Amino acid sequence: MISQLIYHSIAVESLTAQDIQDILQTARSFNTDHQITGCLLFHNREFLQILEGEKKAVHQLYDKITLDNRHTHVYTIFEDLSTDRLYQNWAMAYHALRTQDMQELEGILPMKDFINLHTLKEATSHSQMMFYFVANKIMKQQW
Repeated sequence: MISQLIYHSIAVESLTAQDIQDILQTARSFNTDHQITGCLLFHNREFLQILEGEKKAVHQLYDKITLDNRHTHVYTIFEDLSTDRLYQNWAMAYHALRTQDMQELEGILPMKDFINLHTLKEATSHSQMMFYFVANKIMKQQW
């Protein structure tokens, strides 16, 4: 079974675009080495991330993430087990969400590169629905 963990955090005010690039570079390298996949969303200083992989590896990574001083208020939103990965080919998919993207897909997240809209409407896992739900709330500034 694949462990799927979703968390939310708030970026520190001093976070720069270079910091995000550094996070992605480190994550992609580490995740590839540890068979972890996932997606990181960033909007209005809010991070939403789903991590997928062997449970021990996911938890070890999450423990490291919680100690990172580039964000605060890190908390677990949801954790589940699945037979399939949502981001099978992504060591770390990334999307910086923009408010104007709300016009796309009838106000639904512009995630065509990461999540197939048809799949969202017929979600096969609780993790998938929870990730979509929270991302949608962040975009609408209701979270």
